[in-house]
Parts: sequence; C-alpha cells; structure tokens
Amino acid sequence: MNSKILAVLVAAIIVVAGVGAYIVLQDRGSGSGGYDLPSASEVSEAYASDIDSLSATLADSSLTVEEMADAIITVYNELLYIIDWASYATVEYYQDPTGEAEEYAIWNTLGSTAARQFYTTVEDGLDGACGEKVTEAVYLLEATPDMFRGYSDVTAEETALLTEESTLENTFYQLDFSGVEVTYGGRTWTAESAATAYSNGQISYYTYSVIYYMVYSQFLNERVELYIDLVEVRNDLAVLYGYDDYMEYSYEKLYGRDYSPDDISSLLDIVTKLNEVSDTAESLAKESSLSEDNLDWMEGLTYDQKLEYLKAFVSDLDSYVPESSGMSFSELVDAMDSAGHFVIEDVNDDQVSAGVTFHLYTENTALMYISGYTGWDAYSSLVHEFGHASHMSLNETMTSCYDIDEIHSQGLEMLLYADASTYIGSSGDALTVNGIADTVSNTASLAMTAVFENMVYKMEASGTELTVELLNETYVNDVMAAAGVTQTSIFEGLEWCLWNNIYTGPGYIVSYVTSGLNALEIFTIACEDVDAARTAYTTLVFQTGYDGYVAAVEAAGLSNMLTSSNAISVLNKVLEILDGYSSS
Repeated sequence: MNSKILAVLVAAIIVVAGVGAYIVLQDRGSGSGGYDLPSASEVSEAYASDIDSLSATLADSSLTVEEMADAIITVYNELLYIIDWASYATVEYYQDPTGEAEEYAIWNTLGSTAARQFYTTVEDGLDGACGEKVTEAVYLLEATPDMFRGYSDVTAEETALLTEESTLENTFYQLDFSGVEVTYGGRTWTAESAATAYSNGQISYYTYSVIYYMVYSQFLNERVELYIDLVEVRNDLAVLYGYDDYMEYSYEKLYGRDYSPDDISSLLDIVTKLNEVSDTAESLAKESSLSEDNLDWMEGLTYDQKLEYLKAFVSDLDSYVPESSGMSFSELVDAMDSAGHFVIEDVNDDQVSAGVTFHLYTENTALMYISGYTGWDAYSSLVHEFGHASHMSLNETMTSCYDIDEIHSQGLEMLLYADASTYIGSSGDALTVNGIADTVSNTASLAMTAVFENMVYKMEASGTELTVELLNETYVNDVMAAAGVTQTSIFEGLEWCLWNNIYTGPGYIVSYVTSGLNALEIFTIACEDVDAARTAYTTLVFQTGYDGYVAAVEAAGLSNMLTSSNAISVLNKVLEILDGYSSS
C-alpha cells in the first residue's frame, strides 16, 4: 500500500467525486472516450459484501498478521478501481448527461462513500479484539494506524445531506441558458427564438433586448437560488463535522491549506492592479498583428494536430524529468493517446462544457475531458489540463495540494506563452497577448468571487437568510467596492454565479487565484531565463510531501501570493513585458 496515496485518497474522493480505472475500451476513435464499465449497482453490492468480509477477517483471531494485511490491501485495491470507474463514469455522463444520469448518480454516491467505508472498517478492526494484530498488519503495509482514524461511520443524517448535495449538483448540471423561457407580449420566448424573430424582422431590437434581458436575468436567478440551497446543505454538513461553516471545514479537511479563509481577504487589494494588466493586454489584442484573428487557423486543428503541437511543446521539458520517473512528458502524450485518455469533444450543447483531468489510481496515469472550447482557447485548455496530467502520471509518489495543482496547469500555459512563436509560429505573439489577457481577467474576477464565497458561507452560518437580492447587494457593496471596481452593468452583482466551481468544488476557487498569480510569476521568469522557469515549474510537478501552499511555492523558489506586495510586484513585471509587445 502506498501510504502517500492513502493519505490523500479521501480528500481526492470528496473533492473530485471520482477518478478512473483499468477497463476495456470500446471503438475508441480519436479522443472519443467509449468505455465498457461494469454495472455501478453490481459493483456497489460486491463492495459492500467485501467490506463485510474484511470486517470479519479483522475480527478473526485465528488469522495471521499477513492474512489480515492481505485482506486490507485487497479491499484497498478494489477501492482504487471504484474511484477510477467513477471517473470514467463521470466522463460518460459529461458526454451524455441525459442518458447517463441514473448510472452516474450511483457512481457518484459510491465514489463519495466507498473510502469512508474502508477506513472505518479498518479503524473498527484496530479498536477491536484483534487490535494488536490489525495494528501489525497496518504497519506491514507501510501505513500507520492514525491514517485510519477520524472517519466515523456515515450517519443517517449525513447520508441524507450528502444525497441532497449530490441531487443539487446534478440539478446544476442540468441548468441550461438555451432552455430558459420567459413570457413577453403574450408569447413564450427563449433567447434563441427571440434572436430568430429579430433577424427575420418580426420584432424590434428594443423588444429583442428586453426579452434577452429577461432570459439572462432569470438564468442568473435560477443559478443563485440553487447556490443558496447548496450553501445551506453544505453548512449543515460542516456543523455535523464540528466546524462553524463549510469554508472552515474545506480549507482544513479537504484542502489541507496552511492559511485560513480569513487570510484571503488580501486578494481584494490586488484587483485594481489585475484590471490594469488585463486592460493593457486587451488593448494590445485589438492591434491587427496581435488580435485573435491571427489565431483563427487554430479553429481547424484536428485531434491529431492538437496532440502534435502539444507534444512538440512539452518535449522541451523532457530533460527536466528526474530519473526516478518512468516516462517523459512527450512519452506521456503518446501513452494517453494510445489508451484513449484524451477525450476532446467539439462544442456540443448536449454535453457538459468543461475541462477536467482525473487521476487514474490503478494505472498511475490520467484521464482528460475537454468540451466547449474553440480555437486557440481549445489548445490552451489542452495545455492547461496536460499540466495536471503530468503531475498525476510522471510523479510516482504524487501527492495533492489543490493550490499547487493549479500551478501545474496554469504554469504550463505560461511557459507556452513566454515563447509561443517557437511552438506555433508567426501568430505566437497573438497567442501570448490574448492568453495573458484571458488569464489575468479571470484571476481578477476569481479573486473577488473567492472572497465573496467565504462571506456567503459565514453569513448563512450566522443565521442570515440568504436571498438573491442580498447576495447581489453584498457582492456590489462589500466586494466590488472594496476592490475598487465600479459597477457598469446591472448584472455584475450576480455574475459571480457563472463560475461553476462554486457549485461543484466549494472553497476551491481561491486555488485558481493564487496559482494564476504564481503562473504569471513563472511567465516573468521565463521571459528572462527560460531554464530557471522550467526548473521552478518542474520542481512543483515532481514535488512531494506538501505541507501546504505557502511552503510548497517557497520550496520551488516562488512567492506567496497571499502577500499583496508579492502579487503586485509580479503584475508590474508583466506590465513591463507587455510594454515590449506594444513597441514591437
């Protein structure tokens, strides 16, 4: 048993709700997925039976320490397969949300509870009549008894709350802007039907604008109302776990952060500087030589061509791979391609739009799903997700720190942007400028959303009744104003709800902010010394035994971005670099 995997397993399951496995591929095709999974119901029944068998084994005094160890490792390996299968099931659900909803719901529940069943069963054995033998068996597996402590049996109340949370998350995935209907002028409209009527001259631009406003407003309201329900359920879970609110619980228990929710308020101090960098980059992107038009050719890239560009770029990192790794960056591209682990879809309204990478524990590799991205953004998303895949697959003792995981992805993007012309030719500068503009703009919005998310959970925990109107006012008056941002749209007080992570990964979004800033730091280093930047980046990819965000970045020679002066220093360097593009 790999004790380092064991130590992070529960957090990985709770946050990701599944990961991937050792299964048969069916008529894969280029990046199409298509996996022959076992029945979730049958696996659930078999696992429950094996858990009962493990419990009996650990209570049988006639068995040897070795036999008990074998029983533990057998169920542990089965658990890894379940997590992996749940990942494949998630990808199939993303590809066909309607057809796979029922099967996915079973996998999602199983993936969220299987680890706890395993841990509590071993814990019961440690505390039982054969506790001494079970303890020896645990040490024989290079684990420690403490690794199995603190995971009490799931109560009926917890099960009900987890089920409600899962149901709300599934409802979130079904929310669709194109399906929102409103009534105006005695007729039912969608955004699409209004656009068609306007283009055909059947309604005026004013009428079209009113209808679109109504549709968009209702869409935002539906998302916020669902978010309020999720906050209430998750805070109830946090209280059950002994915490004041879910942010406190997630920061400590799920993410293992070496800072508290209160420490992120400093992020509002850098939003003005982020917006200055964003405005500068966006202004440059309007120049003819740097505009997105120069990247239109990327719209036509095939699956194979995308992987060719990816491989050409990451091969320059191969020499930084330690000897202990059994594979290089470029070899990983080939391996994932051969295994069908790049699931890259065209834009499809019937599929979940997402870029996500799952760790396949049984194969020590990764499964990637990308859908909803076009053109250069699709290629950048592939580079981003491959950063995750690299850490999962090339680092044999991979451990997870979510704040660092996002540097693996965004940092790889920044290495590309720092020398884009080398990898994509004459349009490289356009990719750099547009990529920086996109990253910095998102980081500014995410910084405000991360602080706001913390506020909302604390408000609800204090007994405040959450409403759409209250959250709108709080975001505008307590977040935007504190960040020095002037409201220019009536929708801005609600548009934080467009960030999907606040629904599916509460507390996670701050990881994008700190890592985005560290990725920009890697960009500034690469523009001066590409070897130093690659060294810092790969240090993080192959780093193990994380003690938290601050310790990890400092060990790689990077800065703690929760200190405003560090972040502003990096952003000023980015401005200097962008100034060079404007004069070229």
